[in-house]
Amino acid sequence: MSSALDTSLIDNLVAILEEEQALLGASRVAEAAALMQPKLAALQALEQGLQQTGAAQASPRVRESIGYIQKLAAENARFLEAIRNGLQSAIARIEGLNSSAYVGSYGRGGTQMAFSLATGGYNTKA
Repeated sequence: MSSALDTSLIDNLVAILEEEQALLGASRVAEAAALMQPKLAALQALEQGLQQTGAAQASPRVRESIGYIQKLAAENARFLEAIRNGLQSAIARIEGLNSSAYVGSYGRGGTQMAFSLATGGYNTKA
């Protein structure tokens, strides 16, 4: 395999990872998720190319590019982790609102009666 082909395989994967990073940074997670298949295909093509040429025989530029790919992948993973943590926090806050919310009525003496515990009919006055 020629080094020019190595470069195109590397450049393709780098372009996908950079696009993914831009989408994640803009909180466009669904669009970033759509890049999963092309990213996996590019990664497999690069791995195949490295196996054919031999990773030990890779040029310094290829090794440097692989380091950059690892850096981009780690940064994207941190973006995804931050998004996941934010969603978990939002879910926890919403669940906390629901569990602490009181929905009910008041009895004659001013005591609270939750609708789930109330029996009988409800009369309303205007």
